[in-house]
Amino acid sequence: MKRIGWRACALCLSGFLASLAAGFLRTAPAQETAVSLDRVLARIGKDASLLWGSGPDYIGVETWRQKTLLTPPPRALLQLSEDSPKPPEPRETIHETVSLYALAAFRRSPESLFEFRKVLSVDGKELADPGEAREKFVEILRSKNDKQRKKIRESFLKQGAAGAAWDSGQTLLLFTKPRLRQYTFHLAGVERLGDTNAVSIKFQQQLGSQSLRVHNSGEVAEVPLKGEFLVRESDYGVLQVRLSAVHTQEQHPIVDELTVDYAAHGDALLPSSVVHKHIVAGKTETEDLFQYSDWRKYRRQ
Repeated sequence: MKRIGWRACALCLSGFLASLAAGFLRTAPAQETAVSLDRVLARIGKDASLLWGSGPDYIGVETWRQKTLLTPPPRALLQLSEDSPKPPEPRETIHETVSLYALAAFRRSPESLFEFRKVLSVDGKELADPGEAREKFVEILRSKNDKQRKKIRESFLKQGAAGAAWDSGQTLLLFTKPRLRQYTFHLAGVERLGDTNAVSIKFQQQLGSQSLRVHNSGEVAEVPLKGEFLVRESDYGVLQVRLSAVHTQEQHPIVDELTVDYAAHGDALLPSSVVHKHIVAGKTETEDLFQYSDWRKYRRQ
């Protein structure tokens, strides 16, 4: 089977965070859960506002591990016996990139948050002194010049990030209080997430206000969001957001799955991990795992 060009695929969620759609909130017609669902949605909107307001006050360390299934290009094989060479099997490669990480806005669009990174090492090879890199990173984040922030984003993409999920740490911002009107929600029961009881809420975005862009080989498809929230049963605090997008390329079904975990750090709610899977014809071709640690508060101004 012809291998799909996964490197051109990415989930880009940030471009739509500036606009807020109008409409009415529609929920599942289950009277016995209406009050609880209202409380859950209110907490989701509150946590989204918390991420937007206090998330940019912190700088963390991101460890990105990308696992890729490489399929060798097809070639003619003349098989004369059982001992003849077999077609080459797909092989798996793993790469690791460690970066400083922050959520911040451009001066021209202060209402939208984007991810910014300063690479420290790739596959164990140090590329920058952590202390010096942090000082420079803070200087860029504080700068009033958008060109510097744009430059470090572009630099990261050139270092091999074009096949991953970016601007995913702020996925929760797609569910600020005004934007909740874009979705239908229904309660789906209680399950365990680690050692915590979590309430599951399924959601579906309504057509006409798509927030997910899927990039494939130069083509862009806008796909309605569909997924699930897991919130803490005790207080409905957001623990995890799961998104999925299904489309086709060259008649092959392609699924992109995104799972974002959140945790409290000081006075902020911040991403603790992001998992992205790019699945082609039922096979996972790429799996990205982003883990976040060492969050430190800094003075933005």
